[in-house]
Amino acid sequence: MATHLDLQDRYQADWNKYAHEVLNVNLDDRQKEILEAVQNNRRVSVRSGNARGKDFVAAVASLCFLYLDRPSKVINTAPTNRQVVSIMMSEISTIHQKANISLGGEVLSQKIKIPGKPDWFLEGFKAADKDTEAWQGFHSQKLMVVVTEASGIDD
Repeated sequence: MATHLDLQDRYQADWNKYAHEVLNVNLDDRQKEILEAVQNNRRVSVRSGNARGKDFVAAVASLCFLYLDRPSKVINTAPTNRQVVSIMMSEISTIHQKANISLGGEVLSQKIKIPGKPDWFLEGFKAADKDTEAWQGFHSQKLMVVVTEASGIDD
């Protein structure tokens, strides 16, 4: 059986194919557009709307970036710790667990750690408003920051 690392080259150019074939998720057309935009653009903003699956597609994008642009760092944040743990990281953990192959990494409540690779991880946290120190130290040529419910986060 092929490992995830064997498949990086196959899916690097098509995150939607990776999402479907490896992460085992079915995205609707709008979610596919969002994932493609994240793959191909430096910044993407998605308008709010209830029950559209934004956190789900954000979780998919986070895992695509983490595993297809390795080694990378993915930071997920929201206005409250509850949103980070119970929504964002919960979605990420569920998708990770249901993938068609073992993605590797240790899934914790607020982080995915890749054993032996301290510069390759996904982390979710709620940075206190005006707490710039919480954002220090995230240096990487491959860095993705996902902000959900951005209207609730101080500029």
